[in-house]
Amino acid sequence: MVWLAVLAGAIYLLHRGAVMVDADKLPPEVRDLWRSATAKARGLSNLPTDPVHLRRLAWLATVEPRVLAVLRARWPQARRTSAYRAPSVNAAVDGSPSSLHAQGLALDFTDGGSTSDFRPWLDAVRDAVRAGVIPAPLEVIAESNPPHLHIGWRDPLEGAVSAPRYFSEIGDRSRGERRKLVVV
Repeated sequence: MVWLAVLAGAIYLLHRGAVMVDADKLPPEVRDLWRSATAKARGLSNLPTDPVHLRRLAWLATVEPRVLAVLRARWPQARRTSAYRAPSVNAAVDGSPSSLHAQGLALDFTDGGSTSDFRPWLDAVRDAVRAGVIPAPLEVIAESNPPHLHIGWRDPLEGAVSAPRYFSEIGDRSRGERRKLVVV
């Protein structure tokens, strides 16, 4: 975790305009959060250029392993499928312009498509939040097409979330249906 303190200091200076950070020299745990199959396939850059996004990604890099541990305790095949999205990548995946991914504050997870019932995943995340294992998210959404769990946080410098929202999607996104049902 020493790398996190060094990175936080570098990002603070970058935010103040004092230095530039070479993204290739950031720890792999942070760089991995902007790796994107969509960006690679379409020849798009997914490199975050906003220092606020880099700071958020440094924080997210400390959260991701804890979320994965919670999910893999029940679903060993769980893996992260998405994190940061640059505006062009976000548009390429039909992401919302206000997406927490585009702000460096969201992670998506899947189990490889073997489940369509994400209610136990929602329960596992809620239990981990209550136990203090992971920070309270702003939103947790189980999406059906493709099946994945989306978890988004508020910027940690803006304060804690007092009441996370848990949703399960009902409707097929590919047909323009996107209705959310509050489950908790």
